[in-house]
Amino acid sequence: MPGTATRSSGVALRRLMPLAFLAMAGISFVVLGGHRYLTFAALAENRAWLCGLVARWGAGAVLVYVLIYAALVALSVPGFAWRHRSPV
Repeated sequence: MPGTATRSSGVALRRLMPLAFLAMAGISFVVLGGHRYLTFAALAENRAWLCGLVARWGAGAVLVYVLIYAALVALSVPGFAWRHRSPV
């Protein structure tokens, strides 16, 4: 079949896109200095501001937290998802 090789390589590249996105996001986070702001010390320094934000937003703060948490869980890729599957 003439189109088989092209299709299988296209599928393989498409399957690697989420991994490439995660790698680019992680590299961007470190290069832009995000690791300096996402620490327990930074949270402790900004505790009053965060508590005030939650008091003002109320249920909206809970919704934002749930959405951010869901996005982080969706972006985490368990190791077993990347194992090679044998064709059926």
